Amino acid sequence: MSKVYASAIVGALACQKDSYLKTLTTKVVSCVALTVPKPSKSKSKVIPPVETPRYEVEFEDTILFPEGGGQPSDTGVLHVIESDVTIPVFSVRRDGLVARHAVPEPLTPGATVTMNLTWGRRMDHMQQHTGQHLLSAVLDNYELATLSWSMGAGVQAGGDAILNYLDIPRKLTNDEIKSVQHEVNEHIQAALPIRVVVPESLEDGNTKTHKLPGDYDASKGVIRVIEIGGEEDDTSSKELKSKSTRLDHNTCCGTHLSSTSQIGSLVLLHQIPHKATQSRLYFIAGDRVPIYMQQCHTKLRSVNAALSCQMADIEANLTRISLQVRDLTSREKFWMSQAALHEATVLREKLSKSKVAILYLPEASLDFFNLVIKELGEEPLKQATVVLAGGAGKDGGAIVVAGVNVPDIVNEVLKFAPKARGGGKGRWQGKVNEWESGAVELLVEHITNLA
Repeated sequence: MSKVYASAIVGALACQKDSYLKTLTTKVVSCVALTVPKPSKSKSKVIPPVETPRYEVEFEDTILFPEGGGQPSDTGVLHVIESDVTIPVFSVRRDGLVARHAVPEPLTPGATVTMNLTWGRRMDHMQQHTGQHLLSAVLDNYELATLSWSMGAGVQAGGDAILNYLDIPRKLTNDEIKSVQHEVNEHIQAALPIRVVVPESLEDGNTKTHKLPGDYDASKGVIRVIEIGGEEDDTSSKELKSKSTRLDHNTCCGTHLSSTSQIGSLVLLHQIPHKATQSRLYFIAGDRVPIYMQQCHTKLRSVNAALSCQMADIEANLTRISLQVRDLTSREKFWMSQAALHEATVLREKLSKSKVAILYLPEASLDFFNLVIKELGEEPLKQATVVLAGGAGKDGGAIVVAGVNVPDIVNEVLKFAPKARGGGKGRWQGKVNEWESGAVELLVEHITNLA
């Protein structure tokens, strides 16, 4: 017996029938409590936020799109009519053919709610998603299939999270990038129509059902095909019209714009190698373009101020600074090796007269101590032990113990740095997060007396 769905199925949701619907009155079908993980005391694990979703709700219909097709889920707000309570919807997920809404409070089955969409988030998602369809369609003309794609989280996430990318079989040349970007924006300016088509049959050979998720029952669901361009294209440019006749025809569950003009613009950014021969091409579209431009301009102005130069001179100044840093790094390595040689010589002299010696340098790093051990050589450490300690106060520092009787000497060191953590075979390396007041001086005195 086939399952009867009490709610609209994914593929025929209100949000998929009308991407511009911002509010909807509907009823609660079911509400299920979720198992919420207990807050972890471990610093390495993220503690769940206060507003962790605790219930999943199924409605008769929804204007909130469940995550799918590379498009993140919508968010929104519910107004419960009977109780006059407002509840946020954190996310929506697809469970087979059912859309389940994550909320912080339980809802009673049968309750009437007014659902309000977070429109800015939806519009941004549609600009990026429809932009990806258009970009992929143009890349198809270069015999470059879209292997996968990912939508950036958005402006609120900060940093590079604003960027989208798609993976293609090979890297584009600079000329191809210019050409592809030009063609995409030409189609945007042409205001090509975008339609959702539900094919009468899946056996016509034109609908690629292999792209459907494995848990989506195509026999009971609704297969949606997104078409860009075609017969309804009334652009005055015959050349563009011929290029754009049914420019795109792909199965997709996402929400889309009704015209390419609403994408606004699309910019190709940079590429990075991916897997063996593939290329990951980054892009942004819609309102993210001016926002990203403003962010970049603000950062460039900050760099201008830091370098005390004009924008045109930034690259030359950075090249000069890079060369200076490379030269200073080389000089640092030279003088570090000379200092390590000197300290190793002093330690070798001490170890010739005693079984243990200590070197404490507040500014020394673990790399420097390893150089000292290298310069000291193996022979002195066959009969004696050396302790190297660095850092000061709250900044902490490194500790190295090498030679014979390492475990015993480490135990002596830990008396003055009980919170130090480290390990190693033959040579113990550790880190002190903070030196207690006077601890270093007492350690030096104690190790010296052991000699």
